[in-house]
Amino acid sequence: MDKKQFILLLAQRTGLSIQEARRALNACLELIVSANSHRQKVAFSDFGTFQVQHLPDLRERWLPVFLPGEAFTQALS
Repeated sequence: MDKKQFILLLAQRTGLSIQEARRALNACLELIVSANSHRQKVAFSDFGTFQVQHLPDLRERWLPVFLPGEAFTQALS
């Protein structure tokens, strides 16, 4: 599923227009990136956590990481 398909499904499930769903998704993604860029975790109960991990090497590097929650992991079983 790509972003366009995701937005269409989001609009259908929520009753939002496609434009509203696009803005909502973009805002959520921007908030996650902004929080992570300030080394803050974003955690959603049972879904998972978006965070960054420091990579020790010659320069300052951070790697974005998603850690799935228990309900997410169980849904894949």
